[in-house]
Amino acid sequence: MPILSFLELFARSGGGGSGGGGGADLLGVLTFLPSQWCANFVKKLLPRPQALAVTIVGGVLVSIALLVGMTAIGNGFGFYLFLSLAAGVWAGWYAAMFGFWEKMRSRLKKADTELAASGWNEAELHGIATNTFMRYQADWSRRDASRFQEYMTPFYAGHASLMVRALAEIRRVNVIENPQITKIDTSAVNDQTDDTQDTFSVFIEAKANDRLFDEISQSYLFTDARSFIEEWVFQRQNGSWALGSIRQSTENASDEEVALRDFARKNNFYYSLDMGWLFLPTRGELFKNGGFGKSDINNHVIGLWNNLLIQLYTYASYPAHSNDNKLYLVGQVNVPRTYGGILIERKKGFGGRLFPPKGYQKYEFEWPDFNQRYNVYATDADRLATFELLNPGFMAFLYDNYANVNIEVVDTVIYFYLENQLVLPDTYTTHLTLLAKAFKELQL
Repeated sequence: MPILSFLELFARSGGGGSGGGGGADLLGVLTFLPSQWCANFVKKLLPRPQALAVTIVGGVLVSIALLVGMTAIGNGFGFYLFLSLAAGVWAGWYAAMFGFWEKMRSRLKKADTELAASGWNEAELHGIATNTFMRYQADWSRRDASRFQEYMTPFYAGHASLMVRALAEIRRVNVIENPQITKIDTSAVNDQTDDTQDTFSVFIEAKANDRLFDEISQSYLFTDARSFIEEWVFQRQNGSWALGSIRQSTENASDEEVALRDFARKNNFYYSLDMGWLFLPTRGELFKNGGFGKSDINNHVIGLWNNLLIQLYTYASYPAHSNDNKLYLVGQVNVPRTYGGILIERKKGFGGRLFPPKGYQKYEFEWPDFNQRYNVYATDADRLATFELLNPGFMAFLYDNYANVNIEVVDTVIYFYLENQLVLPDTYTTHLTLLAKAFKELQL
């Protein structure tokens, strides 16, 4: 693993969102943890400039010692060991000196000034945030949205309720066990003359046994016990405080697709920059190379379209620093029955893949132009459903309106996907129409 990637991985401070540590080098972890502890110890003893100088000198000396030691091995594996362990050393002190809380120092100081000017009781605000945090973890773990409006704004209760519904539709349960807040600090205070416009926010660092359970396979898709940091934003509502939004510390502004965000707002959908792995599919040709801990779902849009619960998002099977990364726009809707697999794939290059996916067969139709543009594959069990979906009317609609889109049906989900750079802002509505039409053909 490149040293810069390793540093980026451990400097993120928090795992609430996507792009987490699936590719971490375990050898580097062996030096990361003691280096972080030593740097924190030095930081407590010395003023910041001196502490920074001491940790840099210490990192250089330890790296030299590692280089000398690993050179003695005298082969490529020895150099790999040096890179891994040295990366851990530098990541450890970097995380201590420039971790999340260090980066937020100026903002936290500003919040302290705003808080003093407001006259609000910080302990009381933190108590409200803590109680809300614990209530949400319990309700979320039960997939119970019935109480959201008791402690959320109407807007955020709507957003959270749809996410709970989406989890239920794909038959997943996200269980948050033994949540513990390890640190909380006020991140912003906005005291307005009109009290209904008052807001405050807090950074919450917490840990829990975060598990995603799949009811179909009766197995856990992932378990994550790492600490995470989120910003919880509260708004004044009917004389009390209500949760208005949650922001992940892993959000990266450079990942934001402004056109997709604006489309969501214009159509009364809900938008999240960093969604994480909750809805990450586990089957299908697009998603087979992805996985929990390494893939990214960003720019997540969820809402009701023609009374259907739809999702739109950008998907990368590997983290952004990978050379193998491709970015896709994905749309999905659930159907009431289960499918083994149908794939309508836009041909590329010299006609696309040479062989059908494992367990699939290739099918052709009486329309030569359609066969020249698309390869169609399906499992034996879904042969009839494939022809039901690709009836003459739907084929004509697909051919006339979508030059580069792919469609896949697997389990209980219909997806469309295409490379994101091919999408124009004014075509999102057209793509949702495609999902609705595909749903209509396959809902029975």
